[in-house]
Amino acid sequence: MTVQRDDDRALRSYLEGRSTRHVPEGLLEATLARVEQTGQRPGWLLLDRWASPATQGRMQATGRQMAFLAIVVAIVLVAAILIVAVGSRPRLPKPFGPAGNGILAFDANGAIVVANPDGSGRHPLTLGSSIATDPSWSLDGTRIAYFEQPAPHAPGALFVAEADGSHALDVTSALRGSTPLLDQPAAWSPDGRQLAFTALTTGSADGDPHIVVVGADGNGLARIGPSSIEAWDPAWSPDGTRIAFKGQSNGVDAIYVMDALGGNARRITSVTIDTRSYGDPMAFRDPQWSPDGTRIVFFVTVQSGNQDIFVVNADGSGELDLTNSLEDEAWPIWSPDGTRIALDRQYDVVVMKPDGSDQHVLVSDPLAPEGSRPRWAPDGSRIFVFTSAVADTMEVLDVAGGPPVKIPAPGGPTGKVSWQRVAAP
Repeated sequence: MTVQRDDDRALRSYLEGRSTRHVPEGLLEATLARVEQTGQRPGWLLLDRWASPATQGRMQATGRQMAFLAIVVAIVLVAAILIVAVGSRPRLPKPFGPAGNGILAFDANGAIVVANPDGSGRHPLTLGSSIATDPSWSLDGTRIAYFEQPAPHAPGALFVAEADGSHALDVTSALRGSTPLLDQPAAWSPDGRQLAFTALTTGSADGDPHIVVVGADGNGLARIGPSSIEAWDPAWSPDGTRIAFKGQSNGVDAIYVMDALGGNARRITSVTIDTRSYGDPMAFRDPQWSPDGTRIVFFVTVQSGNQDIFVVNADGSGELDLTNSLEDEAWPIWSPDGTRIALDRQYDVVVMKPDGSDQHVLVSDPLAPEGSRPRWAPDGSRIFVFTSAVADTMEVLDVAGGPPVKIPAPGGPTGKVSWQRVAAP
């Protein structure tokens, strides 16, 4: 033990020499004593003392296999959790292109009413004494917007509700100095985060129509577009970066396109309206984007005094009169796949190709004299219209030529309908 004691003394001297502060009395002795009392680990605990190299290799390989198996099990469990989580979410359609057919929403007798496309399951979505009009489904079909006013001719407000009508929210409560213009459903942005609508300036002699955007949660309400252009009928481009609208500047009507924030407004049409139609809100209306965002269709009262359907490229080139007839055509709308355009011609519904060719009339009762505003089914197989039969009716027309489905409309619909988009089956 003499050698060990000498080493102990040497270690103590070394540690004391290296220390920058005084070592507590007795600490080193206690530490050395504990080291002396600690025995070595028995040899049988060491794998290489009792297992052959081959056995050691097999045991190590087994350990690696168990670790790999544990990793695989963990990955499978995480994947299963993700599948359950994703599977529990409702499937939603894309904002543009064909989709599944959901329910119809229309305004009747002062309420927003919903029904299946065959007329069954009809019930009011809004209740109370207020007058609700102009329904508009979000493009994913999960929410619905509509205007509501406490009494006829009273200022209205824009509401957003869940698909079942619950949690209705007035998203225009922060609107000051303006009131929404009714008779024009609000336009949803493709991502469902915003809506655009036409508003009138309170107290203005001519109304000063302009475009207002607001978040679906009521935040971010703002007037957009230049004040020098009166604006109606906003329509979002499929990518959500632009808004087309009917504008009037210096007494001249045209279709304009501006950035979604209201900048860079530019006229994209050159056709001029019949001078006898100046001041007529129906003289230049309803721009509608093609599903691919390259073209815009609209209707205008031309020099002959008739309403024609026009199409123009989004950059203003390629303007073309698609109908050029002696009859009035209005309310054009693209099919979900962009291969056809439906329109209202006098008392008929016409379907044609985007270049104006292959026009054919769908079988229906005479359309409502105030205009039908046909609406495509999300899957492109049918078209909804209002008709002027003996009693107020609605019809769902088969584009392939089958018999129409008649839906009674007691209470007198005003002519606005929105067809809910759902995920395709």
